[in-house]
Amino acid sequence: TNSGFTLLYNTKSIKNNYLYVDAQRCGSITSLVSHSCEPNAAFVEQQTRSRVRMFVKMIKGVQPGAPITVHYGSERWFKCDCDRCSKEPSGIEESSDG
Repeated sequence: TNSGFTLLYNTKSIKNNYLYVDAQRCGSITSLVSHSCEPNAAFVEQQTRSRVRMFVKMIKGVQPGAPITVHYGSERWFKCDCDRCSKEPSGIEESSDG
């Protein structure tokens, strides 16, 4: 397991706070959520008087065994290789000279 995995979630809807999900305290559940530009889930937060809780909510139907994906946000620190980003742009053909 990836016990050192930490997820930083910048929540702007509730008090502009930062929310950290630390695998050492919560197990490695955050390492099971992958990035996609066409996600099937989303991070959802719920605030009570004393704490903020983070949930992963499915926003599309998925088959059993399918990966759970969310959009990490526009400030990614990696080259996205999801299906949408790895496809060739439509309507652009390679030119052949000669």
